[in-house]
Amino acid sequence: MLSDIQWIYATVGVQQQIRDRLARGIAIASLVLIVVPAVVIIVLSNVTEAGAQAVPLFLLILLCGALGGLVSTYRRLQGLPLTGNPAVNLVSLNSSAALTYISPLLGSVFAAILFALLVSGLVGGELFPDLQTATLSDALHRITLSDFIDGTGPRQGIDFAKLLVWAFIAGFAERLVPDAIDRLSSSTADNGKKR
Repeated sequence: MLSDIQWIYATVGVQQQIRDRLARGIAIASLVLIVVPAVVIIVLSNVTEAGAQAVPLFLLILLCGALGGLVSTYRRLQGLPLTGNPAVNLVSLNSSAALTYISPLLGSVFAAILFALLVSGLVGGELFPDLQTATLSDALHRITLSDFIDGTGPRQGIDFAKLLVWAFIAGFAERLVPDAIDRLSSSTADNGKKR
């Protein structure tokens, strides 16, 4: 019994050190994802011509998704128990390290996919933003990726806010976008079977 208590006391400090190290990593990543883009936005808004788009909307969507992923990871990290089996807790904390650094990337990817789902009309409703998209740009009736990214966006200010909130949610709720894709896939498969 005494050896178990000593083991718990010895590992609680290590667990807290790992948790603190991961929290510092999240704080640094958050700082980079907030301060650097804020400086770029301020500089671009002062340098661009009147009426020119200072910051690409797609960049803001990616940043909101990354921040959502970071906030989700931070909340999960704070929820990891320091009680119970210390060996299991140490393994959980160490496995969280990789997730901590990949969560912003996954959040950005999920935000970009949600943006495509919203623009395509495959996901929509009152809670979602009303988006307009670019039109065909040349005689060959093609649209370039640059035209699409530059010409696609919210119709009104409230739609802009909704878009940024949903981009954050896509990064925060890691299962939101994969679950939406699963539902669309199963719906497509079901429609294919009915024909």
